[in-house]
Amino acid sequence: SSLLIIKAQPVGNANILFSPGDQATVNYVETVFSPGAAGADVEWDFSGLSSSYSIEWMAVTPEITAFQDSFPAATIAFFIPANDAPQLLEDTYAFYRQDGNDFSYLGRTLSGDINGNIDTSFFTLNMDADHLYSLPLQFGDSSSDDIAGVNTINLQGNALVTFRTGTTTTEVDGYGTLHTPAGTFENVLRVKRTEDLSDDFSGIATTQEIVRYDWISPNHRYLLFHTEEIIIRDFLGNEQSRSTNTYYSTPEIINNVEQANTTLQSFRVYPNPASNHLQLDEHTAILTQVASLWIYNSQGQRIHQQLQVNLNEQLNISQLTAGYYWIEIRQGENHYRTSFTKS
Repeated sequence: SSLLIIKAQPVGNANILFSPGDQATVNYVETVFSPGAAGADVEWDFSGLSSSYSIEWMAVTPEITAFQDSFPAATIAFFIPANDAPQLLEDTYAFYRQDGNDFSYLGRTLSGDINGNIDTSFFTLNMDADHLYSLPLQFGDSSSDDIAGVNTINLQGNALVTFRTGTTTTEVDGYGTLHTPAGTFENVLRVKRTEDLSDDFSGIATTQEIVRYDWISPNHRYLLFHTEEIIIRDFLGNEQSRSTNTYYSTPEIINNVEQANTTLQSFRVYPNPASNHLQLDEHTAILTQVASLWIYNSQGQRIHQQLQVNLNEQLNISQLTAGYYWIEIRQGENHYRTSFTKS
C-alpha cells in the first residue's frame, strides 16, 4: 500500500500587507535574472546569494509625507530613508491604495542630483492606477489592467513631462518552498507581473518591458524575495538597456489568524543590538504590568515563551544565537510587537 499526502495550497490574504509603522530589512543582490520554474510544489533556492547593501523600508501614513496632495487617494506609503540607499539624496516614497480586497500602486517620488542640484521627480498614475492584485491570492489566479499617468522630472526649475500608458498582467504562477539567505520558507506563493509600458514625450515614445517575480507567504508580511528584468527600447524598437533588480527581505511575522486580526501596538527595547539582556523602554505603558511573552526567529518559528513575566525586569536573551528576532507581548486583548538583533 502507499500513502497519499495532500498538501493544502497557500493563500495570500490581507495579512501580507504592511500597516503604518511596520518595517522590513531589504537586502539588495547583484545577480543575473533567473527566477526559476513555475508550477506546483516547486523548490526555489536563492540561498547562495550575497547582499551588496541593505535598506530599512517603513510603512507610513501618507499624511506625514510632504506629497499627500500629489497622491490624495493613497492609504499607505513606503518610506526609504536617503541615508540608507546609494544615490538617494532625499527620502523617497512609494504610494499605494488598499480598497477592500484590492491593492493598487499610485506612484512615487524620487530625488536625485542633476548638475549639482537636488530635484524631485514625481511619477503619478493619476489617470488610471496600477491594480496590483485582488486578495485573496491563490495559485492559478490571473488578471490584467490598463494604466495611465504622468512622470514629471524637474530639471533646474524646468519640468520635463512624459505620459505613460500600458498594460500590466498579474499571474500567481507557482507555489512551494523558498530558500533565501534569510532562511527557508514553506508554503510560499510566487506572483509574476508583466508590464508593457510606453512613455511619450512630444510624440516620441520609448517602451519598457518589465517582468517581475514576487514570493509571498501567508505567514509573513511583505515580500520574501523579489527579482525583475527591465528592457528599455527606443522609438524604433531598438534595445537601449537591459537591467535586473533583486532583493530578499527579513519581513514581519504573522503567527496565526487570531493574532493577524488583532491590532498590534509597538514598543521599544534597548540595547538593540543586544548580546545578553533586553530592557523595555521606560516610557512603555506596559512596563510595570505582568504579561505573556513570545520570541520568534526570522523564519517565524516560536523559540521562547513565558506565560507570566514581569516587564520591569530585564529579559535574558543570552541563550539565543546571533540573528534577527521578533518579540511579542500579550496582555488580554492588547498585543505589542517589536524586533531586535542578537549580537
